[in-house]
Amino acid sequence: MAQRRTKSGTIRAAAEALAAAGAGYPEPPKSVALRPEDRPFWVAIMGARLANEWAQADLVLAGNLARTLADIEANRSLLLAEGDLIHNERTGITKLNPRHVVIETLSRRTMSLTRLLQLHAAPKMGHGADSGARKAEAMKANEALQAAPDDDLLAKPLRH
Repeated sequence: MAQRRTKSGTIRAAAEALAAAGAGYPEPPKSVALRPEDRPFWVAIMGARLANEWAQADLVLAGNLARTLADIEANRSLLLAEGDLIHNERTGITKLNPRHVVIETLSRRTMSLTRLLQLHAAPKMGHGADSGARKAEAMKANEALQAAPDDDLLAKPLRH
């Protein structure tokens, strides 16, 4: 039988949130290869939920989202260097840089993955009776963990 979620606003919920924040971020499954440039996006995505709230299937999608976000940034950098318009010397025609289409396609993929992972604004804004309280607890737990004295008694989360 599935274990019920602890009611938010309780001492137990605060303790569970603190423990989950101290656990750090989940690592991507072995089947998900992240490049070094994907890592900052992975960490940002993992911060959207407590570590114990990530299902294995969601971690695969989160890896795809991290790669897609990194690809968008790489193409934006190239687009800035190349410019919005490209002149073809052979034909003499100036046209819109095709990277615009690539960025648009990657942006649509990002929106789709964000919806699948339910990381978009709507679920965070009140769907579910206690989502706001759970988010506040997670934020307090993360703040408490960061403010804790740096000693060997507390395990610090891994930062990637």
